[in-house]
Parts: sequence; structure tokens; C-alpha cells
Amino acid sequence: MRLSKIQALGSGCGCVAAIFLCSVLVARQEARPSSPTSGQQTGARIERLVLIDPAHGGSDTGAMLNPAIPEKDVNLAFARRLRQELSNHGLPAQLLRDEDTTLTADQRAARVNSEHPTLYITIHSTSLGSGITVINALLPAVASTHGLFLPWQTAQSTWLAQSRLVSTLVTPTIERWGLPARLLLAPLRPLNNVTAPAFAIEIAPMNGDILQLASVEYQRLISTAMANAVVGTLGLLPARPGPIS
Repeated sequence: MRLSKIQALGSGCGCVAAIFLCSVLVARQEARPSSPTSGQQTGARIERLVLIDPAHGGSDTGAMLNPAIPEKDVNLAFARRLRQELSNHGLPAQLLRDEDTTLTADQRAARVNSEHPTLYITIHSTSLGSGITVINALLPAVASTHGLFLPWQTAQSTWLAQSRLVSTLVTPTIERWGLPARLLLAPLRPLNNVTAPAFAIEIAPMNGDILQLASVEYQRLISTAMANAVVGTLGLLPARPGPIS
């Protein structure tokens, strides 16, 4: 995220870039599903779907976690691994972006809302703090409406109780995997605009070394902990009412 930018330059940037590139390539190789989900193959409705959104992308690099590692690439590497871990549990999961593409917050929210996922997770990374921060939407105070359409800036309001319930249960499960975890409310888009249960995670290194975010071992630990936490709570959410996938 933008507050986590660090500006220390070093002579080892080439080595850092090589290490991170290897990590991204391994993540892409391991985390890409070998075949589409059964719903995609047959046209049957997928009753439960987790939609994973690697934040930033394309011209929006996010924070420069160090001179060689942009946040957008770290987010995508973690997202691919989380998708694979959820698939290993038999839970269909899709990425909002699977390449280095630019999407605005409004475009992200519109895509999420058209898919009607059971759960939406957006992934950020940072050089500050330790472990995982689970973030729920902090909605602005606006006049209520009784019309046919939800106000865009508070579209999450109908699903906010479900979002907070899942986040509250996910956090201690993450901690049981030995990862520091905390809950936070923040006006983080596109969470405010999403019409589904939703939360964000912000991933930080545990040891203060930004290179840990590029470590295959750390990526696996985070994705395994998150997948188990999500699988353990998804049954509390209603079945997906969405369209054919």
C-alpha cells in the first residue's frame, strides 16, 4: 500500500530482483490451476466462489517495497498461491487479474459485483508491521436512501455485518498458524463499493526483511493459513446467487 514505501537504496538491487523474479515465476508455475473449475467446464452454476483481487497492477505499481520489488508483483504472487490452496480444498477461486494489468477501483468493484462471489478478498503488501492485517470497510456517513439503487460509496453496507463476522473468525485461525494477525477498519476502496462479503489483507514480513515477501516458503505459509481460515468460515455465508460462470 502507498504508506509502506521505503526509500533505502542498496548495491544489491540486481540480486534482489533476481530472487524476486524467481519467486514470481515459481508462484506462477505452481499456483496456476491445471484445468478450469467444473462450473467453467460445464456451464453449471458455482454455488460458492472466492474472488481474489491482487491490488494495483499495470501502470499502478503500488508501493515500491524496495528498489527492485513493486507491490503489484508481490500481491499477484500471493494471490496465485492462495487460489491454488483454495482449489486444493475443492473450493473454486478466481483472480480478478492474473496478469500485469491496470484496473481502477471502480472497474474492480464493477467486476466483483457482476460475479456475485461468496467472498471477495483483495490483497495488499507492505514493508511495515508484521504478519497479516485483515481490513474491513469503513463506510462514510451518508444520508440513507430507500430507492431501488444502493449508494455507490456505501454499497458494502448491506454485507458489512457478514464481512466483519468472517474477518473476526479468520483472524484467530491465521494466528494459529504462527502468524501475527490483527483486525482494522479502513476506507479502502474498492471494499466500500462491493456488494458481497468482502475484506482486504495486507501482508508484511515477520522478520523485518522485505525479501521475506519474495520467499516461496513465506508465500506458502501465508496462502496455506489464509486458505484454511477461509474454508473454515465460508459455510457461514449464503450460497452464491450469481450468474452462470
